[in-house]
Amino acid sequence: MQLTLDQALQKGIEAHKAGRVQEADRCYTAILKANPKHPDANHNMGVLAVGIGKVEVSLQFFKTALEVNPSIAQYWQSYIEALIKLGRKNEARIAFNKIKDKLKSHVIEQLESTLFTSQDKKFQKETYSRSNNKLSNTASNNKPTSSHLNSLTKLYMRGDFKETLSEASKLLKKFPKSEILFNIRGASYASLGQFRRAHRDYLKAVKINPKYANTYNNMGIAFQNEGHINEAIKAFKKSISINSDYCSAYTNLGNCLCKLGNYAGGVDAYNNALKINPHNAETYNGIGIALKEQGKFDEAMRAYRRAININPKYATAFLNLGNALQEQGKFDEAIQEYSNAIKFRPNYAEAYYCMGNSFLRESVLEKAIFAYKKAIEIKPNYAQAKNNLGTVLEQQAKFEEARNNYSKAVELDPNYAEAFYNLSNLKTFKTGDPQISQFHRLHSQLQDTDKNYPNICFALAKIYDDLEDFVEAYRFYSEGNKIRKRSLGYSIENDKVFFSKLRESQAQLYKNTLVPLDRVDALTPIFIVGMPRSGTTLVEQIISAHSEVTGAGELKYIAQFGRDLAMGSRRPSTNNILTFKENYIASLNKHAFGKRFVTDKMPQNFLYVALICAAFPMSKIIHVQRDPKATCWSNFKYNFVSGGLGYSNDLGDIVEYYKLYSELFNCWNNHYPSNIYNLDYEKLTEDPESSARSLINFLEIRWEDPC
Repeated sequence: MQLTLDQALQKGIEAHKAGRVQEADRCYTAILKANPKHPDANHNMGVLAVGIGKVEVSLQFFKTALEVNPSIAQYWQSYIEALIKLGRKNEARIAFNKIKDKLKSHVIEQLESTLFTSQDKKFQKETYSRSNNKLSNTASNNKPTSSHLNSLTKLYMRGDFKETLSEASKLLKKFPKSEILFNIRGASYASLGQFRRAHRDYLKAVKINPKYANTYNNMGIAFQNEGHINEAIKAFKKSISINSDYCSAYTNLGNCLCKLGNYAGGVDAYNNALKINPHNAETYNGIGIALKEQGKFDEAMRAYRRAININPKYATAFLNLGNALQEQGKFDEAIQEYSNAIKFRPNYAEAYYCMGNSFLRESVLEKAIFAYKKAIEIKPNYAQAKNNLGTVLEQQAKFEEARNNYSKAVELDPNYAEAFYNLSNLKTFKTGDPQISQFHRLHSQLQDTDKNYPNICFALAKIYDDLEDFVEAYRFYSEGNKIRKRSLGYSIENDKVFFSKLRESQAQLYKNTLVPLDRVDALTPIFIVGMPRSGTTLVEQIISAHSEVTGAGELKYIAQFGRDLAMGSRRPSTNNILTFKENYIASLNKHAFGKRFVTDKMPQNFLYVALICAAFPMSKIIHVQRDPKATCWSNFKYNFVSGGLGYSNDLGDIVEYYKLYSELFNCWNNHYPSNIYNLDYEKLTEDPESSARSLINFLEIRWEDPC
């Protein structure tokens, strides 16, 4: 039997009330298919969307219902409540003021308690009383009318700050004792970056009304945007002392406390905000940031997801969720969240930049380049994106392009220590180079506790190496390494224990070696290992010149999926080794681009040879050996980003570490002689063709001249 629209609506309402959401959805959808402007069906679809957490989606349904029949108070109430859930209180206030006369008294009281501060409520009552008494549109008691204020608020909400300034200034000539007008004009000045004028108006507002919490909150926001965080905190605390139910002030206080590194205090402030408004997406996002900075990634991600549930189009929360996943090495998941952020904010430069970082850390270089270029296209002065684009291009041996990007980065940000360091490695300096003074300027400005300080020390050391002033070069190398070692808290004793565990677990790994596959079409990794700075890059360039080989660079998958197996903290059973292999191959496949062989040139994989041979019994491992003195000195000169190479910051530690490495690899050579090819780097540079032919022969692939 075919239902009328009224019958379908009634059936939908009954299903909705009974909790049969899918049935209600079908009924409302059928009505809207027949009549897309049906007001009750649109309203009820909006209510349904709110009930399942899709608050942002609900707004369009409520708006359609209101377009058709703006006289229904329930439609307005549902719309306002949805805006409140999304934290869009200014829009909710505008709607509330427009429809207040039509709402029931208990609804007015409930919405006012959420939407307005105590001062705002007082003002609302005054203007409401005036309108009921049918006073003219000229204000009494030297106060502007609600009509004046609504008009100003609309201008401000549209972003017409100059027009808001103009109108507010005109009204202030009529009402020079209005704290609300000074507050609005101050907020407009602040939005235009005219902070001195903003503060002047805020001070006038609180002089007129010392208990005006909203002004202190706005004052705090202005201080925060100026970078005066301590002053902002004082303002937010003053606002809260006046109105203890001021949700936004608590959230803003939390943001500032986190900026100062007081994450526990930030979380407390955010939780106070949530007691007042448990449906504020921005507050949950703030909690997520604070928890992530404390290393509480699971809790942080729950907070970001809660923010997204409240506001499914909250691009910033998607970005932050992606950053939390990225820091845990979950790059594919991170990239998906960055994509979500971009879906809801297509010109989100930061999301493209962070996506590029994930691709870079996975060594998916072409996609990293695309993401960085997109970020720069949106935001041409994005120094960090320029720097990281340079890093990718340098890895691709496109040195001139990389150098240009580093130069642009330091031009955009003259205090960008990392970019200065990267530039120093690709440029040969000569006496009189004007850029040298920039390096010295930055060195003198930074404190040795600044995380960027070692970058400038290493850059200056490289400069003096180029100038052949080796005494100064050594001084800066020593200074940079000393600071870096202190920040890492490195001890060689920890590495001694780690190496011992690797050797102890070898027997169990060998015992559970997987049966080799006979498939000739299987994806095959080629491992290039050795001490860092031993020449693995040159070896990869030779091998990846072959038509059947893709060079994937330094991949972190072996340690990511297998460190605990290699050191025996997870049982090296056949099943666990197989799981490790499957995870590694799945990740490696992203770098294959249809080729059978893929090089993994992470030097530190020398630690995991026993695990590699257990998982890949037919594996080919190229061990690059360079003169020990040259290797150790090169390690000391290089500013490694990875915290796992802390030995490199002290010459004594480097010598000890080199001994550990030599002893461990002697062990691997004894156990896995058929898997390992020991390549002499010096011989390779002296007689490249002969060495390259020998290498290709070991890999059992045909010789090609490009090699």
